[in-house]
Amino acid sequence: MITLRRMLLAVGLVSTGLGQAPSQASLHLHVYNLAKVSPGTLDRALDLAQGIFEKAGVETSWERGSEDAAEAHFTDMTGSGPSQRLKADDRGYLAVRIMRGEPENAFPGALGFALPFAHAGPHAIIFYDRIERLLPSVPGSVARILGHALAHEVGHALLETAEHSQNGLMKSRWSKADFQRIAAGLLEFAPEQSRVMQESAHRRVSLAEAAQ
Repeated sequence: MITLRRMLLAVGLVSTGLGQAPSQASLHLHVYNLAKVSPGTLDRALDLAQGIFEKAGVETSWERGSEDAAEAHFTDMTGSGPSQRLKADDRGYLAVRIMRGEPENAFPGALGFALPFAHAGPHAIIFYDRIERLLPSVPGSVARILGHALAHEVGHALLETAEHSQNGLMKSRWSKADFQRIAAGLLEFAPEQSRVMQESAHRRVSLAEAAQ
């Protein structure tokens, strides 16, 4: 199900007034649902992530990619080392993979990870089965947690860093209090993070426009 809000965003009618052009172009994200998340749950999660970025001043457009796409199955670990600082790729969009089955000893305790400097494959990866297992012990729905996990990992890609903050959405580990904020829709990006992400999104939008 596509919500009214997403339909309006698709034609540029949200936040700008009916019939007016959007104030800025949207950053496109290709989402590869290899975890077979139900359509309703995924739609709600994408709406939540879209809203989180909108509050940060970043307009986004989330598009479902084919599960057979090569981009969905290739992983470029460039820049994944903590001491590496490399140049972001020149794709005019970001790619996200939602998957299952990552070994527990890989990124232990994490709901996903980001590859800000990947030049192929996804920039953000979400471990959906870990979200499902986490759900009984924390407040909030699976869609709400998935939406915030998407925003967190895509946030890394836009911030072009694997570093975490002490508070807010970009903490390395969310506490029970953070999950309560997630359930209430109160966990957000910090203002300084929003400024960096706006610049990064603008760069990718410009690349997409230049490629047309």
